[in-house]
Amino acid sequence: MSEPGLVLTPPTEPTSLDDGYLGLSEVMDLELSAELVILSACNTAAGDGRSNASGLSGLARGFLNAGAGAVAVTHWSIPSEATLSLNVRWFSAKSTSPELDWAAALREAVTAMIEVEGPATFAHPANWGAFEVFGAM
Repeated sequence: MSEPGLVLTPPTEPTSLDDGYLGLSEVMDLELSAELVILSACNTAAGDGRSNASGLSGLARGFLNAGAGAVAVTHWSIPSEATLSLNVRWFSAKSTSPELDWAAALREAVTAMIEVEGPATFAHPANWGAFEVFGAM
């Protein structure tokens, strides 16, 4: 692909409008009213593919330009099991304390992974340190 994007489940009969790939240019054409878009995959804070591109110039920028209030991204490869645990704790923190913004709820989830529950290996920053929230929270 010539631009960053998301691989989706392709339709039974692909068309030019629905080919199973949502590229950056297509993301930027969306009209979103989402409070938060979570790009919970490996290295989603990466640039747009150009050799001199700055971080966050790819999908994160696309979703913010499309109307997302905030975008959660990762800065490196993330382990699936720990990420699942983090996301469950993150949404639980936000649900329990709706006054928290998404970044503060993420901080609560990270603290729980470090101090409270789960396998001891989840406390290592490699399991949660890649996540960051950008935008208006």
